[in-house]
Amino acid sequence: MSKCWKEKIQAKQNKALQEARAIANTRAKCGISTSKNNEQFTPPSAFAKFVSKKPANIQDIYVSMFNYQQDKIKSAQNISRSQQEAVKKTPWMHVTRIP
Repeated sequence: MSKCWKEKIQAKQNKALQEARAIANTRAKCGISTSKNNEQFTPPSAFAKFVSKKPANIQDIYVSMFNYQQDKIKSAQNISRSQQEAVKKTPWMHVTRIP
């Protein structure tokens, strides 16, 4: 291939990449604005609505159970992230299945 063709191919790839980035940025901006519309459907909001219908003397029990569950979820997510980062830092390391 001549140098001219390589440059044309590179230019087309760069243009396609810029278009894809523009589309991704637009979608990300739309996602941020729509997340405010969906705030009432987040787990804490939905659970708060559920708990508000329960008797006042047991609401604290439900809230503490929900908080416990959320803490466990966050802990598991943090562990998962740290493991993923460890794998990224050591490219020779890979996950193997244990039978």
